[in-house]
Amino acid sequence: MQEISLYVIFKIARKRILPLIVTFVLAAAFAFSYCKFIATPIYGATASIIVTNGAVVATENASTSSGDKVLGSDIQASLLLADSVVDILRTADIYQSVADKLGRQDKTQYDYKSIMNHTTVVRRGEDTLFIDITFKDPDPYRAMKVANSFAEESSYYVKDFISKSSPKVVSKAHKATLVSPHTARTTLLVSFGATAVLFIVLLLIELFNNTVKGEEDFTSRYNIPVLGTIPDFEEARKVSSYRKGGYYK
Repeated sequence: MQEISLYVIFKIARKRILPLIVTFVLAAAFAFSYCKFIATPIYGATASIIVTNGAVVATENASTSSGDKVLGSDIQASLLLADSVVDILRTADIYQSVADKLGRQDKTQYDYKSIMNHTTVVRRGEDTLFIDITFKDPDPYRAMKVANSFAEESSYYVKDFISKSSPKVVSKAHKATLVSPHTARTTLLVSFGATAVLFIVLLLIELFNNTVKGEEDFTSRYNIPVLGTIPDFEEARKVSSYRKGGYYK
C-alpha cells in the first residue's frame, strides 16, 4: 500500500480528471432534472399568534397591561406561559378540531393526522411572546388555508386549558413560499458528493495497487536510483521479427 500524501492525492486527481469531471456533470444534470421535473414542490405558509396572561392584553399594535402600564412581572409570566401554550397546541385534539372545521367549510374530509404531520408550532424566539404556526403542502392555497384555520382555532382552544390567558391571531398567512426542493443546493450537494465518492474509490484502488507501472512509479515509491531499464523482449517479438542486425517490422 502506498503512503498517502498530498502529492499522491494530487497525482491521482490529475490522472483521473476526466472521469471526475464527467461524474460531476452527470450528477449535477440528474439532480437538477429531478428537482425541476420529478420532485413534488412543497409550499409552506405561516400564521402567528400571541398569548399573554390575563394582565397583559394583546391589541392590534402592541401588548398593553390591563392597568396603566406594562409590568415586568406580567411580561415574565407571559413568557413562561408561551412554552405551555406551544405544548397545548401540539396535542391531537386541536388538529381534529381544525380538520372538522375545514371539512365543514369545503364539504370534504380532512385527515387530522396528515395535518398534524405537516404542521410545526414553535416560538419565534426565547424572549418573544409570538408563536408561529407553519403548514406545508403541495398546494400553496391549501397551505395558507390550513395555517390560518389553525391559528384561529388556537385562540379558542388555548382558553379551554388556561382560562386567564389572552390568545390572539396577530398575523395571518397571506402567501406560501417554496420550501422544497432546493434546486441549487441539492444540485451542488449531489454533484460534489458523487464526485467525492468516485475519487475515494479511485484513491483506494490506486493505494492498494502494488503493481509498478514504470520508472516514474518506481522512483515515487522507493528511494532507490534507477541505473537503467530492461526492454520487454517478449512484447517486442509480438510486433516485429528478429533478423541479424536487429529487429524489423
